[in-house]
Amino acid sequence: ERARADHQGVLSLIADRVIERGGRFMYNNNIDLLAELDGSKILVEAKSLNSPQRAVDRMRYGIGQLTDYSFRYRDQIGSAHKMLAFGRPPDEATSWIAALLQEAEIGFVALDGGKLLPLNALARKSPLIY
Repeated sequence: ERARADHQGVLSLIADRVIERGGRFMYNNNIDLLAELDGSKILVEAKSLNSPQRAVDRMRYGIGQLTDYSFRYRDQIGSAHKMLAFGRPPDEATSWIAALLQEAEIGFVALDGGKLLPLNALARKSPLIY
């Protein structure tokens, strides 16, 4: 998945934002990106979205990964805010994903026209969005 253009595109944009804002980030074979910015940490899981019909599956998989990494890498991650990033916005039929992620305390963003689009309130409050 890391080789997919939309996956890499959204991660590159987030990494650039972190650096622009004076933060830093790390990643490993599992974690897509752990940002340290404005005194807080943000754990980012990016998902490609080649087909709008797969948005729910991609969201479910991303939630699982964020939960897994928060547990397994607790020493590095601490109480990081969770963020799911899609390589493109989901379609109208699955726009409810944003509300589900908000309730699960996971920010939701998507790459849209070369910009990072916040899709729920947690994402809009993130230091990654400006």
